[in-house]
Formats: sequence, C-alpha cells, structure tokens
Amino acid sequence: MDINPETLKGEETRTILDRLISYVSKTEEELQEEKKEQKKKTTDLKLFIARKEGFELGTIEDQLRSIATEDSTHKYTVDFINDHGFSEVELNEEASLLEIRTPSYNRKDHSILINTDDYVRVYTTERRYWTKKTIEKVIDYLPGLSRLYLSADDIGGIVDGLNDVTETYVSGFTSKYQSYDDDRRISIQFHGGDEEDIKHIKEEFSAKPTRVEFGQKNSPTDVVTGAVTRDARVNIPGIKAGKEDIGAKTLDSVADNFEQKDQEHFNIPHAPEMSNGPGGIEIDGFTTIRLENVDQPGQTAMADGGSIHKNIPEDAFVTGLKEQILDKKKRYDFNDWGNDEFLVLDKERTETFHLGVSGKDLVVNARPETTAITVKEFCKIILEEFKSTYSISSRSTNLKE
Repeated sequence: MDINPETLKGEETRTILDRLISYVSKTEEELQEEKKEQKKKTTDLKLFIARKEGFELGTIEDQLRSIATEDSTHKYTVDFINDHGFSEVELNEEASLLEIRTPSYNRKDHSILINTDDYVRVYTTERRYWTKKTIEKVIDYLPGLSRLYLSADDIGGIVDGLNDVTETYVSGFTSKYQSYDDDRRISIQFHGGDEEDIKHIKEEFSAKPTRVEFGQKNSPTDVVTGAVTRDARVNIPGIKAGKEDIGAKTLDSVADNFEQKDQEHFNIPHAPEMSNGPGGIEIDGFTTIRLENVDQPGQTAMADGGSIHKNIPEDAFVTGLKEQILDKKKRYDFNDWGNDEFLVLDKERTETFHLGVSGKDLVVNARPETTAITVKEFCKIILEEFKSTYSISSRSTNLKE
C-alpha cells in the first residue's frame, strides 16, 4: 500500500476511502479468474475497528515514544517501538495516514485512520502477515485504543444485516468450540458453507462461527466478497468494477453495526453511584452485562456428531471459573464474597467490577469506576478461554427516574 500522503491531504474522507476501494476494484473477468484459480491478484482491503479512550489523531508518534520510556511498559512493547519508525500525517480533520517503518526489512507499511465519534476505523491493504506485525500491534499497544470484540451470534447478525445493502449470502465460515469442562478444542473451517451448515455444525459440535465469509449479488455474479471476524476485522478481497458504491456501503454497514453492538453490550450509561437521599444512602442506577450459556445443562457434544451426558459436579462451573480465569490470570485479583459472587480487580486498568454466577451464566455488574473497555476485555477472555459459545446481553436502569 504505497500512498503518497500529499495526494490525499485536504481530500474529503469519502474520497480517501474511495481511493482505497479502487485498490480491490476488479473486472468481472478478473474476479472469475481469481475464483477459478483460487488465487488473489491483490491483497485484501482490511478494516480494523477500535474504541477510543482519550485517543486523538495526530498523537501516535508521541504516545509510542512516551510508552517506550515508562518503567511499567513490557519489554516486548519497548522492543517493538524501538525497532520501528512511525510517521503520522493529518489528511483532514477526521483522517490521518500512519506510516510504520521496519528498517530490518527495509519496509514501509501504511494505514489510514478515520475518526467516528467514540471509535477509530483503521483501513489498510497490507498483507495480513505484516498487519499482525505492525498496525495491529500499534492498536494493541496504544493505551487509548482497544479493538472491538463481539460474540459469535453478533457477527452472524452483522452479515445478515448486509441484506439491507444488497442481497447477501454466507459463503463459508470458521466455527470453534471450547468449554471449561471439556478437554477438546474444536475448530472447523467450512469453505462454501451456508447458514444451514453453520446451524448444523452448531447442533452437532456446539461450535459457533468466529469468522463468516460472505458474497453480495447485484447481478448474476458477486459484486462484493468479504469476511468478518469477531475481533472486528473485515476483509474485502474484491469489488466488481462499477459497483464500488456497494463496496463502500458494505464497509460502512459492517463498521456501523460493529460499533452499535459494542455500545449495546458494553456501554455503562448508569453506574451504581451512591447519593444521600431522604431515607439515607440511595443507589442511582445499575448496569449489568450477562454472558449466557446456550448449551443444554449437562450435555456436551461429541466429535462424532453425537452427544453424551457427563456427570459434572455441581460446583465444577465455579471451580473452573476460579482455576482457569480468576486464579490463573495475572491480570485479575478477586475477593470471594460467598454465594458464588466475587469482587474482581482488573490490575491493568485499576478498575473493579462485581461478578456473579447464575446457573451457568456469568453476570457482570458495573461499579462506579467500571468502564466499557474493562468489561469488554473480561468478556473477551471468557469467550476465548472459558466458554466460546456464550452470547452477550446487557441491561441498564436509571433508578433516579
């Protein structure tokens, strides 16, 4: 992605994005040839989405250099910063271009960052091999940014929502299964699979999609092909020439829905602030995030497609939660409040939250200092390392109204 920032300075954001979309715009013959040979002629257009927390465009270089001098910064982070060069150029009031230099490979990687209220959308056409080594690390290391993360159910809904742009169908997926009470780790890649196949894999193996591929039709052939993952990465390998407007609407739709779901799940509009009232201490509100178990109690899928009923001790869930997450993760300290309730401290963010167990569901109650990113990070760890099939819901109430 070799871009001269001087050619983009002062341009409208839509014009800048159109320039990126043109990189993967291809004739119908080129798209058919790629499909036949199963080999892409260009790298994908990629989009990463992160929530902001005090982050501002134009500050990346200074922030990274500052982080590298702090005693608390991990050595891996310091080494990454010292081994690379960074230049950020403002394109307009809501967009900037970031160049990451890797001298050891004589390489430059470019990304375009777009501000959208509480979020930053990061676009690039660099190979994934290099984005994992460059821009994705920058997003991870900057304290004011946090990659979004949703449940398997959410990304299915985001792809389904693309039908509002044009006819959209599922063309493949990767589904995974992991559970605290099961030694098996199941990962199934299904090329050419559709929504019925997703349902079948879920029923047979309890595995849910972590990546969904899609195609969009506006003619007899696909006009856009793409994929979304639950860690807010969007890949667009190709857009049919002349249909770039559909490609732009698709990117906007996916990003908008990722951000909307992130707000629905993790925003904390009403934390439990305490105040003095006529009857004494009053709590003004609460916000609860629920990780819901969707499996049948006591039933576990078998790799051969059947199922067995395991004799799991009643306290296995709480024991697994303590051993695999609360005790194991250096990130967390916790106090046992009894009755399967815990006060958890996120040491990285110096914030606490209340964690309860309801059957085999987890209930996170925000405290006055709890922020959306802290809750999201905890839910991500649970979904990746404790129970991959949880869905997420939230409830918030203002008790003053």
